[in-house]
Amino acid sequence: MYIGSYSQLTFGSTEVFFIFDDVFEIPLDLSTLKVNKPVRFKLHVDRELLQVTKQKLALTRYPEEQTDFGPDNWSQGAKVHKVKELAEYWRDVYDWAKHEERLNDTFDHYLVKLHVPDYGHLVLHFTHAISERPNAIPMLFSHGWPGSFVEAEKVVGKLSNPENLTDQAFHFVAPSIPGFGFSPAPARSGVGPTLVARAYKILMTDVLDFEREALRVRRNFEVDQSGYLEQQKTRPQTLGFALGDSPLGLLAWFVEKFHDWGDVHETFTHDDIITLVMMHWVQGATPGLRFYREAFGKGIRDADKTFETYVACPTGVSMYAKEQLHCPKDWAQQVANIQYWKELYHYVFVSERLGRRKSIWLGMVLVIVGAILQTSAFTVPHLIIGRIITGFGTGMKTSTVPMYQSELCDRKARGRLVSREVLFVGVGITIAYWFDFGMSFVGGPIAWRLPIAFQMVFALVVIALVFALPESPRWLFAHGRQEEAIDVLCRVYDLEPTDEYISEERDAILVAIQDESETIKNSPLSIFKNDKFRTRYRVLLAGGIQFMNQAGGINLVVYYIPSVLVLNLGTAIGVGSNWLWNFTVVMITPVLINRLEWKAYFVFMATNAIFVPLIYFFYPETSNVRLEDIDSFFTSGRNPVAVAREFSNKAKKGGGVDPEAPSFRG
Repeated sequence: MYIGSYSQLTFGSTEVFFIFDDVFEIPLDLSTLKVNKPVRFKLHVDRELLQVTKQKLALTRYPEEQTDFGPDNWSQGAKVHKVKELAEYWRDVYDWAKHEERLNDTFDHYLVKLHVPDYGHLVLHFTHAISERPNAIPMLFSHGWPGSFVEAEKVVGKLSNPENLTDQAFHFVAPSIPGFGFSPAPARSGVGPTLVARAYKILMTDVLDFEREALRVRRNFEVDQSGYLEQQKTRPQTLGFALGDSPLGLLAWFVEKFHDWGDVHETFTHDDIITLVMMHWVQGATPGLRFYREAFGKGIRDADKTFETYVACPTGVSMYAKEQLHCPKDWAQQVANIQYWKELYHYVFVSERLGRRKSIWLGMVLVIVGAILQTSAFTVPHLIIGRIITGFGTGMKTSTVPMYQSELCDRKARGRLVSREVLFVGVGITIAYWFDFGMSFVGGPIAWRLPIAFQMVFALVVIALVFALPESPRWLFAHGRQEEAIDVLCRVYDLEPTDEYISEERDAILVAIQDESETIKNSPLSIFKNDKFRTRYRVLLAGGIQFMNQAGGINLVVYYIPSVLVLNLGTAIGVGSNWLWNFTVVMITPVLINRLEWKAYFVFMATNAIFVPLIYFFYPETSNVRLEDIDSFFTSGRNPVAVAREFSNKAKKGGGVDPEAPSFRG
């Protein structure tokens, strides 16, 4: 970290100093800082420390794990395989210089000396993003442990200058707690949550000249999983010997919390996680650990005073699914001026949570369970329950397989492979009906029990083979498993990891994942918004294809044949469907057959004739196009069909289309 010579600039009623040239090594003489006069600086970590860190990681001795605890059982603490994976990535791949540059580009960093009543001088590091909007209001972002100001990286731009002009903008301030990140460690005790809250108020009102009451930072430490708390609040110095000198120990200490307290280990990349750890490794872990002693270790906890003061400052709360304490909204309103409240739960599809292979495997297990229940049924409710379970399994399979194929195969083969899945659905239906027809001559319960049971044969084959297939590289990238993802790409394309094509695929997938996370945001309903990716339009296209699929007449065949065989069985069981158009077609098919008989096929011949021009003029061609490039068809500002044709024509000539080129954007 360095600080250089500065020039003076007026910011509000406060003089702010900006860096230019001369470099001074840290630790510098902090007494040269003037009270309430921020000095701007850039992050710069001593390269010798980085080299020593890699050496320590290379000399790591990992603990042994007991064999009766599975790979997903975290009850004894951080899993060795997970910590080892991250440690090796930190040692061999992680590039702090790149992230240091990114953090300097993303944030404006400052140091400021504050005079805090009843304590004295305290030096804070903080970042400040000034909004360009005239109606912007101040927002203070305070991190916790084991967090840092880095957590604000993905939101600072969206909050200070949101894309939507009608959204509220903020002057965004994200300080580091003393002893955390790049805030110097306090030289003496007494710096706990209450004193830090006072310091934050001084920062927001006296230094940055914000007249509104600063957010009073009050801790919310929960006693669940409180072993770490007891250690850090009683003997932080002793714990610091272990965590302050061992990058692996600090990494494992954090990884366990990332797993237990949220989905950080699933949604953050290896680089994200290690950068968070670096914020505590560079200065040393002890000051951050000591903060707990100041908060909890003096008999009367600061938290006991939480309800004594009403926070009048407008306050926003996001309650996440893995919060240790779920505070009811009406309770929170008793102690703070709550203007925004949102409870965020896990809107994650099974295939996104488990991975594509595990989702297919689970779907087949449900098919087998449902088939067993149906085959052994002696009552109608028993049969229906089995059918519902089988339906869930089939739905999981049919929704996951096309996605898995699309993400895994070469773009030139994607159309053929995905369409084959639909083709084999039809083949399976045909086989099933001929099997049913043959069994109808047998008589007795075996005539219907055996056809139902026979589907388990195919499910067992899938269960036996699915884990011989590689996982989706897109899913692996999305869950921070980059080395595995690159290995899969290399096997699929038969190339080396250093090949330029592999690098292009990796970069395109990572960009697409980032775009998707920005589009979906916090609610599934965001897919109906007309954003820069024209998501609502694309959802309508997908819905239109589903309508055409159902209205094209396939269900006339699917439901007509059972209606013939039903005469032999003497009973019929109706099955509901989640798809609106599927439900509609199922409802009208019996009427069509009853009134029009074989002429009902002419209705669907007519609908198919109408669908041909609709598909030609409104649906862009996506064959031979990477999944990650399809977004560019909709973000160019032009007709997606025309853009797709231009893309296809240039690709046939041996070139490609640059989505950023003026001709592509129109």
